[in-house]
Amino acid sequence: MDKDRKIKLLKETDLLSFFDESTLSQLVDHCREISLSPNEVLFNEDDLENAMYLILEGELDIYKGPKQIAVLEAGQYLGEMSLIESKARSASARAQKETLLMEINEEHFHTYLASEPQALLSIMRTLSSRVRGDWIP
Repeated sequence: MDKDRKIKLLKETDLLSFFDESTLSQLVDHCREISLSPNEVLFNEDDLENAMYLILEGELDIYKGPKQIAVLEAGQYLGEMSLIESKARSASARAQKETLLMEINEEHFHTYLASEPQALLSIMRTLSSRVRGDWIP
């Protein structure tokens, strides 16, 4: 995926939609891309790591124990709780098909998102909906 397409996708993602293109361009330049093959695991329940992921292409299955609880598609993100609190992952994520992700680590989170009220509000909305049971990875 070329840089312009990545920036366009980021602009369409609620978490990042209010950033200007130069900020999104910097984010694309500084964040690591991860490619997963079908059935490849991104992370397992109880893993410890400080990163969230934005799906650029493909789909991820989210599991709580053996039960699939969600399917995430391009433009969606996951793992933001690992950047907010230092606890083990509460679910597992596995690629359903060829999947391309952008990893936003703790440094990127603090540089681009933590000081931006609209990003934090978006994360809080996501977490609130999960607590209500709309989506619980």
